[in-house]
Amino acid sequence: MHKLAYRHKPAELVIYVLFASGLLLWSPLHIAWQTQRWALSIHMALGIALFWVTVGVFWWAHRKLLMRSRKAWLRFSGRVLEVMLMTLAVTGVILFFHGNPGDMLGRVSHLLHLFISFFMTALLLSHAWRWTVLRLRRRHR
Repeated sequence: MHKLAYRHKPAELVIYVLFASGLLLWSPLHIAWQTQRWALSIHMALGIALFWVTVGVFWWAHRKLLMRSRKAWLRFSGRVLEVMLMTLAVTGVILFFHGNPGDMLGRVSHLLHLFISFFMTALLLSHAWRWTVLRLRRRHR
C-alpha cells in the first residue's frame, strides 16, 4: 500500500491555479489589462496566503516520504521540485516587494519565476501522475 503525503490535492490545485493565473500575466499573450488585474490579484493572494498553508504544509509532511522512497525517479524529481518550489517562493517574494521595475533584480526574478513555473508544472504532473487531481479517468482496482 502506498502512503500519500498530507493533503496533496489542495496543494496541487493551488499550484495549478497559481500557474494558470501567472500565465495570464505573461506579456506575449496580450491579455487585456482588466483580465490581468484580476489574475494578478488572484495570483498574489494565493501566493501570499494559500501557498504557504497548502503547499508549505504538504511539502513539510512529504519530506519523510521523499527521503525514504525506493523509487529513484520519485526521489530525484521530488528533490528537483523542492529546489524549484524554493526558487519560486523566493522570486515570488522579491516580485511582491520589489516588483519588476526594469532593473536587473526585477528582470532576473521575473524570468526565473516565469520559466521555472513552466518546468515545475510539467515535472509536478510527471512526479504525481498516479495521484494528480488533473487525471480524468481513474483505474478502478
